[in-house]
Amino acid sequence: MPIVHLPTGVPGLDEVMGGGLPEFSFNIIAGAPGTGKTTLTQQILFANASRGRPATYFTIFGEPPLKLLRYQQQFSFFDTEKVNRTIHFVNLGQQALQGDLRAVFDTIVGEVRDRNASLVAIDSFRGTPHNEELPEPTGVELQRFAHQLALYLANAQATSFLIGEYQPLERATNPLFTTADGVLWLRQLVEGHQPARKLEVLKMRGQGPRPGLHGVRITADGVQIMPSPTISTPAPLHGAGRERLSTGVEELDRMLGGGIPAGDALLVEGVSGTGKSVLATQFIAEGGQAGEPGVIVLAEEHPERFVARAQALGFGLVPLLDTHIVEIVSLRRPDLSADEVLSHIQHTVRRLGARRLAIDSLAGLELAVASSVNIRDWLYQALEPLTSTGVTVCVTAGPAQLDGSPLPTFLFDNVVALRQVERNGRLARLLAIVKMRASSHSDELRLYEIDSRGFRMGGKLDAIDPSVDPFGRPKLSDVQKRANA
Repeated sequence: MPIVHLPTGVPGLDEVMGGGLPEFSFNIIAGAPGTGKTTLTQQILFANASRGRPATYFTIFGEPPLKLLRYQQQFSFFDTEKVNRTIHFVNLGQQALQGDLRAVFDTIVGEVRDRNASLVAIDSFRGTPHNEELPEPTGVELQRFAHQLALYLANAQATSFLIGEYQPLERATNPLFTTADGVLWLRQLVEGHQPARKLEVLKMRGQGPRPGLHGVRITADGVQIMPSPTISTPAPLHGAGRERLSTGVEELDRMLGGGIPAGDALLVEGVSGTGKSVLATQFIAEGGQAGEPGVIVLAEEHPERFVARAQALGFGLVPLLDTHIVEIVSLRRPDLSADEVLSHIQHTVRRLGARRLAIDSLAGLELAVASSVNIRDWLYQALEPLTSTGVTVCVTAGPAQLDGSPLPTFLFDNVVALRQVERNGRLARLLAIVKMRASSHSDELRLYEIDSRGFRMGGKLDAIDPSVDPFGRPKLSDVQKRANA
């Protein structure tokens, strides 16, 4: 029989579960206090409950329904019209306090049967309160109660959720996890100096969940999941037969053997003032003018100032932004986690169908994510899934990472180095192609300048006519200079 999958209503969760929530499945949502278990479950119920698919939410040893609703109504997914119409809330805390677990179980069965509930959530039976006037339930009694409840929910014609606080060791020892069709584990970690929420799909019977820890964010809209990246298609072969993308600088394209091979990752490296951002912007603008969607990730500069500078260089970025051929992703927010940064970039690339991506710059990216993750790991997770689907990526960087360690050039297919050198008492800009993987390229040292037309190449360093400047313009004699002055 085909399995019907219900949309969870939680952004990103269907993807990491492997296609959504299987109907009639019994699921455990586990985690420590404050990890978002209740909010996640409520969000799923409000997304799916209807007159044809009624839901019942039981509170046993958790907070009473009135308190739960008082806080849950702050989220945008909360629909007051569904309360006690399509979603019914039942408090079994008093029966549990009396120690009558059998009565609790019978009430759950009766409510599910009488309401013909299609969605059932039980929150929760861990952390049992104790009534001093009655004998406390033994561990064996609690385990028997939990086992009976799990068996009933697993066999009921309902999609059910058991919410509880479990220890990691219980994943291997507690029989509940064997009975469950799906297990979602929420946790709070400290990465670097920042707290981070994570979700792991430990089990999802009959489908392939995405492995690993996925980022979690709780906002006014509820829970959002940032799936960890995967390489969805084999990486393209590196070779001369691939399409080449223009940088927007004709002479530089020739030095690169015809442009940047599609699906490559290019590192533009140099000290401040060498024009890294200009070259990256010109690369995106050139694609936009040719109808190739592009994304610019700004980790340092304010978007408005960036656009104004690009306009001054004549790149025509504003019309491309207005028509959404090019979009800007700004990372100038102190509260973004590494998972959110990566998810935001990948989502924008997919939505736009982008063929080009520029990240300006690696130093700003380090400030955004390196306090919580290793920047090399983050770059690998970001670059490989993008380039494997044919997106060409340009990243700008200083000559070293913020901590002084060398740049991870091994992660990039191509490396262009920009330098400032002293020549005849002036600073001159110099370009060299350091690396092109499996592709021929120029080994010349070329002078370049940046003017109102953007990035422009000059002559070779060892073949400059002394009577002209590096760009072929006649040099003025001292007499002419004094006369012009």
